[in-house]
Amino acid sequence: MEVACFPISIKTTKPVWNYDVSIELVVGEKKVVLNKDRSDPQDKNYCRQLLRLAFDKSNNFGGDDKLKYVYDGLSCLYASAQFEDQDVTVEKENYTEQLKKAFRRDVVVRVTRTASNHELFIHTSPDKMPLDQFNEFKRFLSLAVCQYALDCERYSVLDHGHLFSTDNQNVVQLNGGIEVRLGMSKGIRLVDNGKNVQAAFEVDCNPYERILSSSYSCGCFKWFPKY
Repeated sequence: MEVACFPISIKTTKPVWNYDVSIELVVGEKKVVLNKDRSDPQDKNYCRQLLRLAFDKSNNFGGDDKLKYVYDGLSCLYASAQFEDQDVTVEKENYTEQLKKAFRRDVVVRVTRTASNHELFIHTSPDKMPLDQFNEFKRFLSLAVCQYALDCERYSVLDHGHLFSTDNQNVVQLNGGIEVRLGMSKGIRLVDNGKNVQAAFEVDCNPYERILSSSYSCGCFKWFPKY
């Protein structure tokens, strides 16, 4: 497998803040957690839309206008500034047309600070991070690089390591309901640049050159423009 590697420079001394997300649908006395153990790309897309509605309703989670976040569509969120825990009800009247077709009840979005590694110092040299912080660091970078493409719904993610195009024109249908889509494998690796060790975005792009077009690359860090 041939891969391309793009070094990532961290140009800030500010930390990012780690939060847990729970998106809950209440049906009578039963609570259904929508983002628990769901890996389907469409489910993740629903959760991103619901979180965005909660973010807007709560005035940026009670933060300032410069607050940015990245979110994996499940339970992990990183923010550019710290904020108080949030408990936001998103009314069905405010749903997008897509959400109205999927849900008929209000949803509660809970965003709470993590018990560990809540404050992540991303400017620390990655080879000097404890293992648990290094894992969080890699996950944050993987989300920050790809969040713009996901929010534009140009790509969907099946897991943290693969992105697939949402363009249905290039889908190849196989027997048994299997689809083959344009996609790429990605990851965060450590590289030695001759002076120190730094993180790099690694992608298997040999068959998929057009994924890394200039327009896509320039949008990588839209959500965290100073990082």
